[in-house]
Amino acid sequence: MELPKLTRIGRDEAGIAIVEVLVSALVLLVFSVGIFTVLTGATRATAQERHRAQANALAEQELERVRSLRIADLVNLNSTRRVLDDGTQLTGVCPTTGPQSRQTCYTITSVAQFQNEPAATSGCSAGSGSRDYLLLRVSVSWTGMGVLHPVTAATIVSPPSGSLVPNSGSVLVNVTDSRNVGIQNVALSGTGTAGSFSGSTGPTGCVLWRNVPVGTYTMSVGGVASAMVDQNGNTPPAQTVSVVDQGTNTVNLQYDRPGSIQNITFRTRDYANNLVTSSADSVIVSNTGMSVNKQFTPPGGVRATSITTTATLFPFTSPYAVYAGTCASNNPPAGPMLGNATVPVAGAGTLASPGYIQLPSLQVTVKNGTPAVSGATVTARDTGCNVTRTLTTSTNSNGQVPAGGDIGLPYGTYSVCATAGGKKRTVSPVALTSVGTTGTAVTVDLNGAGSGTTCP
Repeated sequence: MELPKLTRIGRDEAGIAIVEVLVSALVLLVFSVGIFTVLTGATRATAQERHRAQANALAEQELERVRSLRIADLVNLNSTRRVLDDGTQLTGVCPTTGPQSRQTCYTITSVAQFQNEPAATSGCSAGSGSRDYLLLRVSVSWTGMGVLHPVTAATIVSPPSGSLVPNSGSVLVNVTDSRNVGIQNVALSGTGTAGSFSGSTGPTGCVLWRNVPVGTYTMSVGGVASAMVDQNGNTPPAQTVSVVDQGTNTVNLQYDRPGSIQNITFRTRDYANNLVTSSADSVIVSNTGMSVNKQFTPPGGVRATSITTTATLFPFTSPYAVYAGTCASNNPPAGPMLGNATVPVAGAGTLASPGYIQLPSLQVTVKNGTPAVSGATVTARDTGCNVTRTLTTSTNSNGQVPAGGDIGLPYGTYSVCATAGGKKRTVSPVALTSVGTTGTAVTVDLNGAGSGTTCP
C-alpha cells in the first residue's frame, strides 16, 4: 500500500531536478554571452591598438621620407598614398573585393605649408614676403577605424637662405633704444636694382626678410624713428645694406628721442687770480658712443657766458664730455676744464658739480721796455684749431686787458700778438693747458719790435 506513494514522491523530485537543470543552463548561457562579449570587445580593441601602432609607424616613416625631399619639391607638397598591412603600395583606392580587401588598408596624407615664425618664438617679426619655415603634416587613417581619429604627426623644416629663390639671402634688422630695448613700429624699406623689401619692427625691435635677391640696397628708416636721432645726434639716415647669396646680413641700429644740455657756463681767473665769470664762442660735446663730436655756438656766433645745446643729443646712459673750443685740440684732460653732463631721454641735462667749466686764463701785459703800453691791440691765435680771438683793442694804463674784458680761453696752445704805435710782436708758443689758483702770465715787449699794425 506504501509503494504507490513512494513512486509519486520520486516523480515529484524528478520534476524539480529538470527545473534546476534548466535554470543552470540559462545561467551558463548568460555567463557565456557575457564572456563572449568581453572577449570580442577585447579582441576588437587589441586589433584597433595594433592598427594605431601600425599607423604611428607609417606616419613616422612618412615624415622621414618627406624630410628627405628637396626643398623645391616640398614647396607644393600635397600627396595621398595607400598601403596594405603586408606593405603593398596601392596606386588607387583601398580594395573592397578580392583577397586584398581582407587586409587593413592605410591612407597616408602629406601636406606642407609655409608658416611665418611668430615673434614670441623667434624674437623677430616677419617682413613682407617672408617665409620662415615649412610645416609638414602627416595624417594616417585605416579601414574599419570607425569613430577613432586618424593618427597625425608634424615637423618643421627651415629652408636654407636661397634654397627657394636662387641667388638670394636674408636681411635681419635689429633696432634698439639707448637702453638696448627693442623699438616696435620702426618702418624700414629697402630699394635696389635687384628688388625691394619693406616691413616694420615687431615687439622685440627686429624684422626679418628672407629670399631677398642678391644685391645692394638703400634702406630708409621711418615710422616712430622719424622723431628720434642716431648716436651722432642725426635724424636716422638711409643705410646701405648688402645681401649675399645664401647668407644673412644682420644690421643693428640704435635710435632714441633726443635731449639737450642747458646753461653751460664758464669761469676763469682775472689778473688778481679771482675766479670770475667767463665766456666762450663755442662748446663741443662728445661721447665714446659717437663717431663725430658735435659743436654748438651761441646765437650770433659771439661769445656768451651761457650756452645751451639744441635738442639733438642722443641720450646715452654715460655722460657727455663738454668743453669750450672749436676742435679736438681744445679737448682738455679730466678736471675743471672738462664738464660732464648726462642727457635724459627727451629731456634736458645740466653740468655735473661744480656746474661750470673753468677756462685757462691768459693774463697778458704789453710793455715797451719798462713802461706799460696802453691802447694796444692784443690777439691770441689758437694754433691747434687755427682760430684767432681778439682779447682787446685797447689795453689799459697797466698794459693789460681792461676790466670787463675776458681773458678766459679754451685749452690749447696759442700765439699771442700785440700791436701799438706801428710796432708788432708775437710771443709763441704759449701753453694754456692747466688751471688752478693762478692764471698764465705773458709779457709782450714791443721794445725793438718790428713794424706792423695787424696781427696774424
